Amino acid sequence: MRTLLLILIQAVLLTLLAFWYQQNPGTLQIEWLGYTIEVSIAVFLILTAALVGGFYMVVRLILNIFHIPSFFRSRYAKYNQMRGVHAIEDSLIAFLAQDTHLLKKTGKYVGSFLKKSPLNFFFRGEAALLAKDFAKADALFKNLTKHESMAFAGYYGLMKSALAQNDLPKAIAYGDLSLTQNQNALPVRKKIADLSLEVRQYDRALQELNYLLRLSPGSISLMKKKSKALYFLALDFKEKTHLKEALSCVEKALKLTPDVHDLLMLYITLLREIGKERAAGKAIEKAWQIAPHKDFTPLYLDVKSSKTDLENFKAIQRLVSFAPDHPESYITLAHYAIRAQLWGPAHDALNKLIDRGIKSKAVYKLMANLEKAEKKK
Repeated sequence: MRTLLLILIQAVLLTLLAFWYQQNPGTLQIEWLGYTIEVSIAVFLILTAALVGGFYMVVRLILNIFHIPSFFRSRYAKYNQMRGVHAIEDSLIAFLAQDTHLLKKTGKYVGSFLKKSPLNFFFRGEAALLAKDFAKADALFKNLTKHESMAFAGYYGLMKSALAQNDLPKAIAYGDLSLTQNQNALPVRKKIADLSLEVRQYDRALQELNYLLRLSPGSISLMKKKSKALYFLALDFKEKTHLKEALSCVEKALKLTPDVHDLLMLYITLLREIGKERAAGKAIEKAWQIAPHKDFTPLYLDVKSSKTDLENFKAIQRLVSFAPDHPESYITLAHYAIRAQLWGPAHDALNKLIDRGIKSKAVYKLMANLEKAEKKK
């Protein structure tokens, strides 16, 4: 619209100029160096316009000639950039496919077409890592750490290289360096937590797991890992006879995973070693309610100080009452009923197991023991 308006204005001006010249015709005379040139105004204007137009075209031509090298340089740079982008795409595909040969090739292309980009170190380092050329991989990743924008990738690559070489302390150290570049790198924190558990750095494992649980408070896998760290930390305290600290760790772990058998056994053992026999009995009853296990029965009888088989049976009756319909409760009750020569309760417990379709080796063994005991009596 603006161009059309400009053309219209020019046409009007030219029309007015032509009309004025028609009303006022004349000639122009130029004398110079003894020569006289006389032309009409119309011819003079046409010649002047032609001269100005020609001069403009010559200037534009000269400028274009001088611009040609930079034009080709610009086009060549764009071409290289395009090929570099394609090389990055191919490298990403090779990286995801774990194709060592292709990754080596495309990594070099990235360096050729994007000379200022540190991505060539990254892809070539990953290729060397896949080929298990750890010395070359480490050298490339260390070069990558010198580039501020890719330092995280460099330290992360060094961590993976250390892991591949089974150097866990070094892997943790490089993981820490990568966290200085990005505090929110959750995969790195998860890996450090796992490695810390393996190298028995339980405090460090708990530090990372607490951070992760703040971000994902409902994560079951993280809670299990934290419980595991607390369990092993409790074992360390127990070995150093720091029983209260050990007990505190176990109590925290039980809040996360209340049904872990080894954790429950350690909790009961610590309570007894501290001298809290009554609390140990309550803990066994609660443990039976959560996850009945045959390992709890001798501990419970010891806590209850049962002497005779009949006393043992009565104690077991109370214990199994916390999970009366669990198969382990029926098996345990039948076992101690046979020992106390109480055939009726033994038959009842075994019959309930059979009625439920539970015909395990333990059930048949108890039935054989019951029959044998009855005949002997």
